Amino acid sequence: MLVLQGCDSQDCSSVALLGLSVRVQDPSGAEVCDATVTATDGDYSEVLSAGGAAQNCVFFGAVERPGTYIVTAEAGGVTGTVPGVKVKSDECHVITEEVTVKLGA
Repeated sequence: MLVLQGCDSQDCSSVALLGLSVRVQDPSGAEVCDATVTATDGDYSEVLSAGGAAQNCVFFGAVERPGTYIVTAEAGGVTGTVPGVKVKSDECHVITEEVTVKLGA
């Protein structure tokens, strides 16, 4: 496992970091692992990859892509949206933004 300790001690291009880490909850607050999660920033749109139950139902994406995203989740015909999710970057990489999308909200 590579641990990023800063750009002064490593080549900035040696790893790629995730911009988004998303959890989805149903209206009762229970985690949803079988959602479709999409991140949109202007003309850019990406369906996020699911980590599955073994990865605590986390959806990942926006690899090394800063921006301001609308994160939408859908499961069982119910949707939820979180607008204005800002993924920032430092001199080397994006800084992962953790988001929770509540279905029906």
